[in-house]
Amino acid sequence: MNPTILLVTTHLAAALTYMACLWPVSLAKKDASIADIFWGLGFVMIAGLAFFFTDGYVVRKLLIVCLTSIWGIRLFLHILLRNKGKGEDPRYRSMRKSRGKRFW
Repeated sequence: MNPTILLVTTHLAAALTYMACLWPVSLAKKDASIADIFWGLGFVMIAGLAFFFTDGYVVRKLLIVCLTSIWGIRLFLHILLRNKGKGEDPRYRSMRKSRGKRFW
């Protein structure tokens, strides 16, 4: 198989699995906003996978994964602290209201 296709497929599978694991949690909490909170950590995961599953200059790969991780963790913390104690984001509340039981 083409290495690029394998890499993209692996990253896609990891991202889908990561978000699919968050979905039942959001259903249980009745708060779809957690997808926004954990979005940044998804980039950290993808950068880590790219580091381990690609060839190339190690220092450059390390720089990319470190910068992406700093950004992803910062995004995670920013949204977590911004949303703390405020309940579900108004966008999701509106969707939940308009779709009723079909929101999931």
